[in-house]
Amino acid sequence: MIISIKEFIDYTGTHVDDTSLLEKYILSSQDIINNYLSYNVEEKIFNPKTCLIEDTIDIPEIVKMTCLRIASILEAESNGNIAISSKSFGESGSRQYINYTNFDKYLLQISSYRLMRI
Repeated sequence: MIISIKEFIDYTGTHVDDTSLLEKYILSSQDIINNYLSYNVEEKIFNPKTCLIEDTIDIPEIVKMTCLRIASILEAESNGNIAISSKSFGESGSRQYINYTNFDKYLLQISSYRLMRI
C-alpha cells in the first residue's frame, strides 16, 4: 500500500477496533491515484526530471499525501459528512443536496508523475 493503516489513523485521528474498512479507503484511494497516473506507483514511478519510468524505490511524499487526503475524503463520505446535506425551511419543507466529490484538485498536485495517454 502507498500508505499504512497507521499513517492513515495518525492523519485522520480515527479510532476503530476493526481496520478492514480503513484499508478499503486506502486501497480505493490508491486505485484512484494509479488510474490517474496510468501505472501502479508501488511498482514504477515516472521521474519528471529524467522523463523515464523507473522502479519505485521511494514513493514521493506528495503521492503519499494525496493518498491520505483522498482516503480521508472517502471515509468522511461514508459517515455521511460530505455526500448528502440537508436544509430545513421550517413549515415550508426541507431540501436535500447531494455533493459529488471531485478529486481533481488533489490529483493535480501529482500531475508531474502522470503518464499522458496517447
